[in-house]
Amino acid sequence: MHIISGLVGFYLSSTVAWAAGSYLGTPFLASLSGEGGTAGVPAYATLLPLPRASVPTKRYLTLLATLALQNSTVEPLLNEDKFQLPAFGKCTLPKDDKGVQPFQPKTQLDKYFANLFKDIESSTKGAIQLNRFDLWHGHLFANDEANLVGVLFHSKEYPAVSEEFPYSLGWCQANSTVPFSDAVMARRNLLWTYSNETPKLYWVDASKKTGDEMIDLTLGEEPFYTMWEDFLGKLVADFYFLRETGKVGVSMY
Repeated sequence: MHIISGLVGFYLSSTVAWAAGSYLGTPFLASLSGEGGTAGVPAYATLLPLPRASVPTKRYLTLLATLALQNSTVEPLLNEDKFQLPAFGKCTLPKDDKGVQPFQPKTQLDKYFANLFKDIESSTKGAIQLNRFDLWHGHLFANDEANLVGVLFHSKEYPAVSEEFPYSLGWCQANSTVPFSDAVMARRNLLWTYSNETPKLYWVDASKKTGDEMIDLTLGEEPFYTMWEDFLGKLVADFYFLRETGKVGVSMY
């Protein structure tokens, strides 16, 4: 997925988003939150339930948002001790080999975001599953124009090669258990947002275009339907979660 569509995303983000002097996805985020004259949740999104957050967790979520927006980091919330995610033959999932960091236990953010991954699986009733071919990561971004932070989750990361999906995506696609379906692929993006101390989780259907060029470009195109995290804001970190480790690993940008 990164090999083919990543090149497209880089080209669009560098030539369109930055040329406009703002993040390409800001109108999308405004539409999602009901700004700009829209009422309620737009037709391309479904609200999903969120994990419970304790009072300390809520405080640290607010601190995470403040750090990301003001300093483009969440490093003060992380443990210094790194750990490695498992490799699968020649397949390594993280963006580099430097290891990932867990959240400090006192923040309770590991529990919150691990439960967020798990709740996505349960809330989508099996349409999205926690495994290395489907859902295992999200991208933390900060958008000062919209005054929010978010995590863009990509599921269906490595569909199996088939007549309907004849794309080679590298070693991590080998032995994939994810069959390709256009309707399912269109719903591969989920977005957790945090603004005004209020979290929300949206399941996006990228096939439901709005007629607004800026919003529809953010929604992505077939067959990958990839929403690009750098359209939505400044990249801060990647979040990884695998059942094999049982905890969230964070990799800073």
